[in-house]
Amino acid sequence: MISATSWVSKGFAKSEPVMDYEVNDNEMNKINEMMKASGITQEAEKSEEITENKEDFKYANDEDLKKFNMDDYDNETAPTTAQLFGTREFDDSFMKGAKTFVDENGETFIELPEAQEDDDENENFEDLSGDDGEEKEDMVILPSDNLILATRTDMEGDLSFLEVYLFDEGESSKDFEREGSLYVHHDIMLPAFPLAVEWINYTPTTVENKEGLDEDRIGNFAAVATFEPTIEIWDLDIPSKTIPTFMLKGHKGAVLSLKHNPVFRNVLVSGGSDSTIRVWDLNEAESTAITETSESKGEKLKLKLHGKSKISNVAWLKNGIEIISSGYDSRIVLCNVSVEKPKAEKSWKVPNNEEIESIEICGADEEYIMVATDNGTVYCFNIKNESNSKPVWVLNAHNGGISSITTNSAIPSIFVTSAIGEKAIKIWKLDSKTFSNPALITSKDFGVGNILTCNFSKDFEVSGYMTVGGVNGGLIVWDAFNNKVVKRQVAEDFSNLISKSEIKETYPNFVYKYTYGSSSGPTNELFIGTNAEDIDEEDSEVEDDE
Repeated sequence: MISATSWVSKGFAKSEPVMDYEVNDNEMNKINEMMKASGITQEAEKSEEITENKEDFKYANDEDLKKFNMDDYDNETAPTTAQLFGTREFDDSFMKGAKTFVDENGETFIELPEAQEDDDENENFEDLSGDDGEEKEDMVILPSDNLILATRTDMEGDLSFLEVYLFDEGESSKDFEREGSLYVHHDIMLPAFPLAVEWINYTPTTVENKEGLDEDRIGNFAAVATFEPTIEIWDLDIPSKTIPTFMLKGHKGAVLSLKHNPVFRNVLVSGGSDSTIRVWDLNEAESTAITETSESKGEKLKLKLHGKSKISNVAWLKNGIEIISSGYDSRIVLCNVSVEKPKAEKSWKVPNNEEIESIEICGADEEYIMVATDNGTVYCFNIKNESNSKPVWVLNAHNGGISSITTNSAIPSIFVTSAIGEKAIKIWKLDSKTFSNPALITSKDFGVGNILTCNFSKDFEVSGYMTVGGVNGGLIVWDAFNNKVVKRQVAEDFSNLISKSEIKETYPNFVYKYTYGSSSGPTNELFIGTNAEDIDEEDSEVEDDE
């Protein structure tokens, strides 16, 4: 079950991740604290081992095995060399160069000759030692690779993980075609069912021992929200680390949403089931490797903008000082957190007391916000308008609660929705001039059961790709721009996009791939992650009623 995803931009990950990290005393103390809080102790493990030993299977209880006396097998005295081979001395023909001698107990021992190295023979000798060179090569991250974060829970619901996928889209150019790949680079065990994951491209100032840091403090971290009140922040460049780098504590219940600030990169906002929105300064958060206690710092603001309702979503506007939040009170709220006493500046309400499940800020100037509800409806509001203004359009997208909504960064008029109770995503197109009149392009079933998450990449080079996760199987990565139905429906918008001179100069492979790539080589439309099940690659094209 894939419950949430987030894209990691190219070039931020360390090319050779740290695979031999050793925890210090402070980190080990915190690991023990977490084990104790989870009811796991060394005493409990020992007690369990003792219980298991008492209940060992007795071979004597089985008539067929009784005659072999297997219960006393380990207690039997091993035969001596003399009993096996006798006491005679071996002659030189037994082993060339070997020496034999008999000790005072009559046991015969063999002393083997020392091996003499032969450089010429060693050169031609096949190494069968199980060299892990290929495994190390799989861990290397190239500048052309994307990482994708996906939270996965097993079908029994007992274990949850943050899976870090390496995604190589392949290459389409005039010179050659190369197939891409998608696989789990490494994973991290989580304490509870994951609800949100967010990539952070910043290294907080409390992390001082990281190599290659400059004034931009480029980082590669993942913030994970679960049913636990603590936000865990993991360093993705250290797969061997078994404890989060930061643990942000403040919420009193499950954390439902996370969003990293696009301008002030040391800032993170979270929304929780405790009806609060919290703004964190990661530079003031104490690393688990430094602090001796589990006390958390870094919380700068605590806001209650939705009364007693749970906070379902939080998002930053591109100015980095305003947030949009939604709650189960059917409202979306705009708030400027840079003022001395932040408060709700504007708010809008969806009708019929529908609960808001997902939001997406869109439009060239971020003037629109799409709001998806538990009734399967999408409402679009213009946030430049006054409070409580009516939505500019309404779309009955699904028959039940919408699990996610995502827009395309290269062609903003394209957006995708998924529903918790449906097995297919739906791709929609708006009028590119008026940003209205949503029309269905196609729907697609990936064979992963009911869809829980879908997410377009925000990087231009891979802007056509989106992640899809459901209740079954593993992660799916799909290239919408390489789909024949989508290409036909957005042909004019796409032609205008790739005809721009700056696009041609900066992204020549992107232009070639979607102009000539599909006819000259592999299309790489669909990538299937580990455990993904049967894939239905057939599209159901929907004709316009007009």
